[in-house]
Amino acid sequence: MEHYKLVYSVQGRSLEISSHEKDWVESKEKQYKELIEKILSSSPVIKIEKTESENLPSKEKPIINNSITINEFYRSYIHGGKVKSLPDIATFLVYFLSKIQKSSDFNTSDIKDLFKSAGYPKAERINISDVLARAKKKAFLNNFDNQWTLTITGDDFVLNTMSDLNE
Repeated sequence: MEHYKLVYSVQGRSLEISSHEKDWVESKEKQYKELIEKILSSSPVIKIEKTESENLPSKEKPIINNSITINEFYRSYIHGGKVKSLPDIATFLVYFLSKIQKSSDFNTSDIKDLFKSAGYPKAERINISDVLARAKKKAFLNNFDNQWTLTITGDDFVLNTMSDLNE
């Protein structure tokens, strides 16, 4: 399959148009002719239009009130939803601590306390170290000096799951 590509580059600024369809590349070249001319003339002001993709659905990230309690958070996003496994629940609780309560220092016992505060059944029997280690294996959490942090993957998991629940 052939690949068609147009690249315009001037003084560190570049524009690339590429596709497997020659007609599409040519149509985009015509559509962005004015922008291409500005790049080529090294004009300092470049206007870029943001257009919505027709093929990709956009997911809005949920907005959570910072005054939400752990019980409200647990009922709204964890209990009865898609979040079933303990490592996933722990990831949500670390999200709650770091993003909603804006806490940067918390350890294993703080996360276990959240399980208890949220009313998780038999929370006192949970081997929280094992649960957090499994969340770390899923690349949702990191641990340094017994302080747990959310990874980008964990953050995305929580936000995508919350978005799915809101639909």
